[in-house]
Amino acid sequence: MAPEERAEYEAEEAQYRELHADCQSIHWAVRGSRTKHCSNCCPPPPMGDEQARALARILFSGLDLRDLDDWDLTLTCDHVVRGTQHRCNQQRYSAAVENCPTCGTRRGVVSAVHVGPTEDPDCHVRLKRAAAAARREHLAAELQTAETKRDQQREAIGETEQRIAEIAKELQDTEDLPDR
Repeated sequence: MAPEERAEYEAEEAQYRELHADCQSIHWAVRGSRTKHCSNCCPPPPMGDEQARALARILFSGLDLRDLDDWDLTLTCDHVVRGTQHRCNQQRYSAAVENCPTCGTRRGVVSAVHVGPTEDPDCHVRLKRAAAAARREHLAAELQTAETKRDQQREAIGETEQRIAEIAKELQDTEDLPDR
């Protein structure tokens, strides 16, 4: 390192030690940067949105929303956001960082207060929609069966009317014959 780089590095290191004297946690750095971060109150570099969505699809594909709990999370920026996680983790909130919608950046989670079961009105809506879809499917099949039966009955009625017409004509033909 050049003397200027060494001075910059030492200043950054001193600032890290001053800010994180009580963290008692491991530290990490981003490749190409000399700035250190602790694993307790500094958020790690964020994963991309597409990576997060792909990971969520894998992790939560069989998740029942009724098994989730809400947490009020105080972030390092002092904003409070609502977090959600599976009920089996009631002792503590497991994520060290969360997105802060107010700041527009990821922040470390300073404290977490367990609120209770997630209120998810959309869950009930989805269940009603699923039931309605199943009912529509059943009714469509029933309608198809009834229409087929009606068509068969119309065909039978047509045949019956044709036979009635034949009998009536035959009857009339017999009435036209002289009685001798």
